[in-house]
Amino acid sequence: TEGRATWEVPYADGELHAVVNGAEDTLCTTGKAASIALKPEKTSFNADGMDVIQVEVELHDEKGRLTAKDEDIKYQILGDAVILGIENGIPVDLTPYSEKHRATKQGRAIVYLRAGLLPGAVTLHAYTRSGLKASFCFEQA
Repeated sequence: TEGRATWEVPYADGELHAVVNGAEDTLCTTGKAASIALKPEKTSFNADGMDVIQVEVELHDEKGRLTAKDEDIKYQILGDAVILGIENGIPVDLTPYSEKHRATKQGRAIVYLRAGLLPGAVTLHAYTRSGLKASFCFEQA
């Protein structure tokens, strides 16, 4: 039979290492966000006014680990494209989907971009109140 055991432990910064029947896992607490990573599913648009690109957004701590410490991220697009919406997976977040900002959930969000009709460069900028910045340039042909 299969079972699941859980333990509640007091929170403390550091590392939790668990070993069970030869399987093991390690969880590490992360620091505050030190950088924004923009990870698009593709790097170019078709200039047809219909093409959509999904960009995964992640907040990383000073060691490059995905952080669970969330921040509100603002987005700006330069070039002939539009931000369709931003999703964070929080059902109770009432921020309108079409706003140009949204908080992350466990350090993550997704931005949806739609192509315009004019060929050329399209740049997505992301920034936080704490001073984090990131940009990604797409080619639209």
